[in-house]
Amino acid sequence: MSKNLDDLTPRLQRFQMRLMRYRYDVIYSPGKKLAVPDTLSRSPLENSFPKYDELRSEVDSYVNTIVKYLPVKDNFLKEIMDNQVKDPIIQKIKEYSLIAN
Repeated sequence: MSKNLDDLTPRLQRFQMRLMRYRYDVIYSPGKKLAVPDTLSRSPLENSFPKYDELRSEVDSYVNTIVKYLPVKDNFLKEIMDNQVKDPIIQKIKEYSLIAN
């Protein structure tokens, strides 16, 4: 059974968006049968974290998908973008984001 994307928390939305590119089945296994995988998941390797480019690609993909399925008209999206350019808080966030790159 699958929930709508809108019914999930933001964290679960991101997780589901990452998994959308795969075909998978979820099968319950009791914890006592997961000794090795459970141990490995609790001790991540330093190099197992996504690189900046990979993370950026995932974020861009996520944003594009959300925008694609938003139930709004293009002119309303343009209005939002225009107002974001005028918003001082958004501009400060953009400035700090560009500094981090």
